[in-house]
Amino acid sequence: LVEVLVKPGDYVKKSQTMFILEAMKMQNHINSPTNAKISDLKIEKGDVVKTGQILATFSG
Repeated sequence: LVEVLVKPGDYVKKSQTMFILEAMKMQNHINSPTNAKISDLKIEKGDVVKTGQILATFSG
């Protein structure tokens, strides 16, 4: 994980970039699937992210 652009308590809009991951020397933007408030982040900068891993939880 290269960059975390949000924190718990933030409100995000659908398609807003939340994280930037690097894979095979390419940066990939991970966007919010919905309009919601972030309840918790399950990862932090520098973590290795696996396919299917939960990155954040939402409320509202």
